[in-house]
Amino acid sequence: MNEDINYSPEKLKAVIHYIISKCGLNHNVGRTVMYKLLYFSDFNFYELYETPITGETYIKKPNGPISSHFLDLKDELINEGKIKEATEKVIDYNKYKYTSLKEPEISCLNNNELNVINDTINNISNMSAKEISDYSHGDMPWKVAENGEELDYEFVFYRDPEYVVRAFDNHPLFENEFNKIIRKHQCPSLKEDFERLKIVLVQKLEDDNQFPVSLCNRISGLNRNVKFPAFIVKNFRCKGINKGSRSGFRITFLFSREDNLFYFVEIYNKNKKPVENKERINNLFSPKK
Repeated sequence: MNEDINYSPEKLKAVIHYIISKCGLNHNVGRTVMYKLLYFSDFNFYELYETPITGETYIKKPNGPISSHFLDLKDELINEGKIKEATEKVIDYNKYKYTSLKEPEISCLNNNELNVINDTINNISNMSAKEISDYSHGDMPWKVAENGEELDYEFVFYRDPEYVVRAFDNHPLFENEFNKIIRKHQCPSLKEDFERLKIVLVQKLEDDNQFPVSLCNRISGLNRNVKFPAFIVKNFRCKGINKGSRSGFRITFLFSREDNLFYFVEIYNKNKKPVENKERINNLFSPKK
């Protein structure tokens, strides 16, 4: 588990200080919330780029994932005069609060890493300790681990849709076609099947921005100005019609690694329409008149 992950104390220390500088003064942000912001920053980045930001080891605890090295690095930051720690008594437990005293040194973090950290802060730093703990319990790496066990980064590729951070969007005509299939009861389980396809696409994306040919094929013959690779899913499984991957449905999509975006362009049945609409893809990149 996590054998190829390289831990960087320098980067973890920078991320800790950066998060404190951004939201440490928020009344809800204590040690529990800090642990979860670190966890989701690393694991969300891993889903997007197949490498973590810090390589930290996170452990499953009843209140959610915790960072193995947080306490040591927090003490280093305190001793260096970069942050301060205060303790607040909340009924029967202590709440630890952190304040940044200096600008964080973040030269070791690149723009993609900072973007993911900022997204994590913006999306979940307003949660209370209980809310963010409960939320972390739904993430697949935590769900599959035993208590006290290290969390496996690879399980981000088996996340439920609520936790997936890759972006998905649809062409307006795709949405029309999708809804028409549902209205005509041609694939009763289409919504469920489509969500499953999204998860499989994230899992199967290869380092060279390709997908296994058993899942989909690259679309050729497009105009030169089409900026992103286009693919067609030929083995779409429709659970509701009991034909496995021979449902007859085809789905075309574009994938942008830079934007981490899957853009679905067309869905059709090969028995009614033999080939994909390449012109629809070309038109997405045609100069606006």
